[in-house]
Amino acid sequence: TDRLWRKNMRSHGRQCPGVDLNRNFGYKWGGKGTSANPCAQTYRGSKAFSEPETFYISKFISNYPRDTFKAFLSFHSYGQYILYPWGYDYQPTADKADLDRVARQAGTTITKKSGGKYTVGPSATTLYPAAGGSDDWAKGFAGIK
Repeated sequence: TDRLWRKNMRSHGRQCPGVDLNRNFGYKWGGKGTSANPCAQTYRGSKAFSEPETFYISKFISNYPRDTFKAFLSFHSYGQYILYPWGYDYQPTADKADLDRVARQAGTTITKKSGGKYTVGPSATTLYPAAGGSDDWAKGFAGIK
């Protein structure tokens, strides 16, 4: 078992199973930080929303009026980060100050409760570029903060 395994385990007819679900969302799909190689840990899939998990999340959210959802959180077990869009590009979002303020408040609260320190910032500049992420899709396509 690989604790840091990042792909689902769905077979796609090749020797290496899985798609990195956080590279499989349709907003800026196939860009920086993704791979077309099915054996890569950052394999984005054959097309945007090729995986049932990403397809049904997008379908669920898209079935509601655009202003229904007020926030979108994406949780990962990789490290102690609170990241927000954009992941596909180094440019800041128009509301970066708002996102940063909320993320820093969350980090401070978690630190007070657990003692763990969290690094906060936009995905691309804080960690690395990663196109096709769920949070980029939620913000860029669905209009969720």
